[in-house]
Amino acid sequence: RKNDTEPSRWYSFFNTLMVLMLKQIVLISFWQQHLVTARNPEECAASGDCGDKQGLMNTAAETMLSRRAIVGSSATSEAIAEEDEVNCTTATAPVDLVFLVDCSGSVKQAGHEASKTFVKNVVKGLPLGNGATDTRVAIVQFSDKQYPEMSLNEGISAPAVENAVDGMTWKKGSTYTNKGIEFVKDETFEQARNNAVKLVAVIADGKSSTNPKSAADAARADGVQFVAIGVGSSIKEAELKDIAGTDGTVLQVTEYAKLTDIVGDTTKVVCEKVNPSPAPTPEPTPEPTPEPTPE
Repeated sequence: RKNDTEPSRWYSFFNTLMVLMLKQIVLISFWQQHLVTARNPEECAASGDCGDKQGLMNTAAETMLSRRAIVGSSATSEAIAEEDEVNCTTATAPVDLVFLVDCSGSVKQAGHEASKTFVKNVVKGLPLGNGATDTRVAIVQFSDKQYPEMSLNEGISAPAVENAVDGMTWKKGSTYTNKGIEFVKDETFEQARNNAVKLVAVIADGKSSTNPKSAADAARADGVQFVAIGVGSSIKEAELKDIAGTDGTVLQVTEYAKLTDIVGDTTKVVCEKVNPSPAPTPEPTPEPTPEPTPE
């Protein structure tokens, strides 16, 4: 009798196993379909098969994932950039902004193109013009030499800046961030307005062949402020802090493709100079209560 029941036990076990596997396949197919719907709503709308799938998947995604934690794909980066868009279309204080862009050999062609896109995206949110409180933009590329691409007198409109950026080429060479900073201080800011905030956004992906701290300190002594933007792991945070100083800003991304993630952060730094917060009004000192006159 034992031998008679043994095959039936195996048959029952096999049936149970097959049922479990089919359930898994159905669940995977179900979630994959919702995932496609959520990630590609246009395709879903075109097929007319959206139903409640998008809302269901979006709710699950909001519960399980942080958008900040999954940055990486270009689609996600674009969504974050759009979500964090910053604009300051009116200005109360003049700013002369210089983009100091690394064009050395380590940047590569794709990195150079990403830097160009980054500059254009930041400029879109700024109040460019030639008015007393408008923002003006200059662009200087650097490697072992310096390449002025646009002067402050020229950078007074978004189309003008975009045209200058489109004409930039990847130069290659070594990284001399210190020489780039010295050039901006001595040459580019010759056109700075007396009452303008002088701000430099340095974009670099490698350690400078000469420590840039002395050059940055000298520029700071001349009233220059810095946003130090580091790309990749070759440029260390300590060097970025040497450039930015105690009153500057350090921003870092792991690769050039992710510069889109910090467009809003960079624009915000400039906007804080364009529309500085007024100093708080001090509280009036209360008059002392007179002592009662003794009878």
